[in-house]
Amino acid sequence: MRRIFSKNLNSKDDEILIQDQEFFHLKVLRPKIGDLVEIVNGQGLIISGKIEEINKDSVLILKIKLKNYDKSSRTIGFAYPVSRIKNFEEVIEPLSELNVDVIYPYSSERSLRSGELTKNMFDRWQQKIISSLKQCKRPFMMNIQPLLTWEKLLNEINQYDVTFYGDLRSDHSFFSSLNSEKNGDTQKYLGIIGPEGDFSEKELKELNDSVAIGVSLGHNVLKVNTAAITMAAYLSAFS
Repeated sequence: MRRIFSKNLNSKDDEILIQDQEFFHLKVLRPKIGDLVEIVNGQGLIISGKIEEINKDSVLILKIKLKNYDKSSRTIGFAYPVSRIKNFEEVIEPLSELNVDVIYPYSSERSLRSGELTKNMFDRWQQKIISSLKQCKRPFMMNIQPLLTWEKLLNEINQYDVTFYGDLRSDHSFFSSLNSEKNGDTQKYLGIIGPEGDFSEKELKELNDSVAIGVSLGHNVLKVNTAAITMAAYLSAFS
């Protein structure tokens, strides 16, 4: 069933009018009157409906049923070192598909960016998140936070029950570490991936001095995006 995004979707709506960008996305799929579709707002509300009218610049959908999901207490956060925007953009949709709830882009000694992340970048990333929301059928949208400094990222660790970071020197496998840390009280997980060239000595010391747990992602040295997807897949499967 095709899925459509509508930010202003309301559970009381019996008729939903789809216009603008989402209308053009739907139009490409050559919809027909009577086709069944899903409309989602990214905040847990999903309405199943039937296309009633197809107009020049809009589609009218009649509600058949709705489902309103409760937000899970389980949370997966993920910290990603931003240096190359292209690499970051390539990992947004896979992380969304793997049920990451929030991404913290961060800067470090080896992933510094000059200037701020722009509104246009965030707008573009939001479209990627919406595309993933429709494709992977999750009820809640992933969120991307503003760029964090290294110091602010260290503070963020305290907001999570368990934090893991990729450590090339660690003998602890991620699989065994997840098993040992998993219990009924663990609800919020944070994963941190280092930049190309790894964390600096100072950053590794600060991570070791925190409550974060250094883990190995395997015997091979992984590219940043490969490491990010690997860690997110483990967190999604075990949380």
